[in-house]
Amino acid sequence: MSPEKLDSFTDPAYMIHEGVDRIKWVQFDGGVAFARNSGKLVSKYDYYRKSDANSSTAAGFLMLAAVGVTDSHPSAVTSGMFLPVNMGDDITGVMPTSNRAAVEVDRGQTFDVLVDSDGRQFVDLNSTAGGLVQLDEILDDDGEVVSVRIPEATRWGNL
Repeated sequence: MSPEKLDSFTDPAYMIHEGVDRIKWVQFDGGVAFARNSGKLVSKYDYYRKSDANSSTAAGFLMLAAVGVTDSHPSAVTSGMFLPVNMGDDITGVMPTSNRAAVEVDRGQTFDVLVDSDGRQFVDLNSTAGGLVQLDEILDDDGEVVSVRIPEATRWGNL
């Protein structure tokens, strides 16, 4: 049974929705920033960084409300800095959607991730080419906030 949808998603700190925690402190690229009202999906390159349209795998979800932005901790990320990432196999993270509202037929489908010019991360509901995340639940009445999981096919490493 799905939880009741919210009329609106009032706390813009998109974080973990549900699942068993498996948190690792991992090294990040310098200059990485995550807005409070953005997705927190992380990919592994040489160091870890924000997943985007070029990411073919994802490792987990950052466990901070914001990073690299004013009034958050840490306020700047230097190359090699360690930050907590939840790499649990069944973890779902909350993310905003882009390009259209999520509808019930989207549940279980895979979609790409988009980062806009302000550095905010979204589930791109118009693009399925890479299928980086799988839509799990629609969390608000407007279909603008969803929970997603990393499918096994695009997961970097399994913990």
